[in-house]
Amino acid sequence: MNHTPGPWSATPSDLSEGYECYWITAVPFPNGERELATVSGPQNRNNEANANLIAAAPDLLAELENAVIAMQCQCDGAYTRRNRHEPNSFCYLLPDFEAVIKKAKGETE
Repeated sequence: MNHTPGPWSATPSDLSEGYECYWITAVPFPNGERELATVSGPQNRNNEANANLIAAAPDLLAELENAVIAMQCQCDGAYTRRNRHEPNSFCYLLPDFEAVIKKAKGETE
């Protein structure tokens, strides 16, 4: 499953339109922006934070995938939780990172 490529942005609705929300859009698209999602409700800090988190999703996923690649090279297959107490070892995080990537890509059951 592929997601809409980034960058994504979060923009508050125009209050003169009669409703409050944050639009999540992807740019550029051949015809300009493409609306992806809406965070409905008042334009408050909580909804703005939710909208910003959603808009950051493609960037977060890409950076997590890059981190996993780098960690796999360093860990050389030692992905187990037993590495948790080794100095300077983050190998134990790999299964969790890989699970989050699968969840983001809809590859979990």
